Amino acid sequence: MNNNWVIKLVALGIIFLFIETNVELVTSKNRYNFEYQQITSNLDIHLSKSFTIIALPDTQYYSSSYPEIFSNQTQWIVSNRDKLNIIYVGHEGDIVNKASSTTQWQRADTSMSYLEDPLSTGLSDGIPYSVVRGNHDIGRYFDNYFGVARFNGRSYYGGHYSDSNQNNYVLFEFEDYQYISISLDYNPDIDELNWAESVLQNHSERKAIIISHSILDNPEGDWTNPGLKIYNMVKNYTNIFLMLCGHRHHEARRKDMYNSNIIYTLLADFQDYPNGGNGWLRIMEVYPEANEIKVKTFSPYLNQYKTDPDSEFTLLYDNCETQPPPEISGATKGKSGVSFDYNFSAVDPEGDDLYYFIKWGDDKNIGWIGPYLTGEVITLSHNWSNSGNYLLKAKVKDVYGHESDWSTLEVTMPKNKAINLNLFLQMFFHHFPFFEKILNQIISIN
Repeated sequence: MNNNWVIKLVALGIIFLFIETNVELVTSKNRYNFEYQQITSNLDIHLSKSFTIIALPDTQYYSSSYPEIFSNQTQWIVSNRDKLNIIYVGHEGDIVNKASSTTQWQRADTSMSYLEDPLSTGLSDGIPYSVVRGNHDIGRYFDNYFGVARFNGRSYYGGHYSDSNQNNYVLFEFEDYQYISISLDYNPDIDELNWAESVLQNHSERKAIIISHSILDNPEGDWTNPGLKIYNMVKNYTNIFLMLCGHRHHEARRKDMYNSNIIYTLLADFQDYPNGGNGWLRIMEVYPEANEIKVKTFSPYLNQYKTDPDSEFTLLYDNCETQPPPEISGATKGKSGVSFDYNFSAVDPEGDDLYYFIKWGDDKNIGWIGPYLTGEVITLSHNWSNSGNYLLKAKVKDVYGHESDWSTLEVTMPKNKAINLNLFLQMFFHHFPFFEKILNQIISIN
């Protein structure tokens, strides 16, 4: 054995001896709790004129088993119409769970009728709203309960395709701003898409919303097959600014730009939650002068907000700034139950302070923290309790709400219990860097 290896083994023995006599020092670092400065995701920005749009995600289980929660949603909308300036409600499909059940349709009819009551809403035609078929609604009863006859004569009702209300549109206004919302049937065919195009062409002066049951597929915001067909049709129209959908049991969103026009697409579906969805709905506060929409997720049934970044966020239509995602650095392999340090940093194009949101890939997430200086490196510790593969994700937003995409880092906690000497030394020298300097000096002297 040469002298270099002898020196290394002796040094390694010293290291183990130091660890044995200083266990409390190491473990106390692992127990160190970082005090995060939590913030609300609604930044204190003064915006003037606004109105609110409500999106009702899949209500199928309310109609089948929890009708009181469905009615609680629509009654809450009526009660808060003036306070929030609610001027439109869009149902995202799957009104019922079983299309052949008249009981479920009757329950949905009762719940949605609260929006139509002139006395409680203070409006002769009620609050403008629209419905669209989901895959669970396909059958003859949709038009029996929510057909053309129900909407004909209401001032906001624009029209429909063919003799059915399966594709329809409504019109609404806010001061000098005019809007149209087009509801497209589940998996619309070419004739239905052509009809939607003609409606957009005939109302090119109005900002446009598209609602269809199936547009986004997963939390990453990929298109469903029907969604891609719809997007490829509407992307040519610069008055389109928002698309809404349900169907998949997630929350997701995506931002697309075509010919300098931004279209946001939002997915919300909570039917896998307790009580058929726990009454969660989407509140979208539109600020037309500022070109932004503040999105909140609220349950009148629970009287709670969901404040994670998939549930509460701001959509910005200002093309002047794109927020770059943060950089993540740290160990990509390790041992479960051991804390590792990870560095996060991002640079804002305008030099603004930044907030960070961290998802560790397990059930431990860090809500928005900050603000931090642009370019500042923040270090956070985390340990994964179980072995497995994890996707660490981070995003940032500046103080004006410009939000980045996610950055990711794949981390593996292997099941192999064998000691990895290189990994151990890497971890040890990370916590005690002065030992690495001593070891290098000893080797260089030899």
